[in-house]
Amino acid sequence: MIGNAATHSLVDMVSEELENGISWNRTRKSVAPCRGCIYQFLCPPVSSYEIFMQRFNFCDVYPNGGVS
Repeated sequence: MIGNAATHSLVDMVSEELENGISWNRTRKSVAPCRGCIYQFLCPPVSSYEIFMQRFNFCDVYPNGGVS
């Protein structure tokens, strides 16, 4: 959670997240098999569900046309 809009300004919440948070830094380039995928930047950020399951291959994009 980034913060409470009733007690903090939007600028403060965004600044805090950019400086100290991790939610906006969950990119696919840091997890396997996504870091080797040519479509990694088209996918949404890594979700909490994927982190909990420790499974990052829920997509069904197969660059070579095969299924794994």
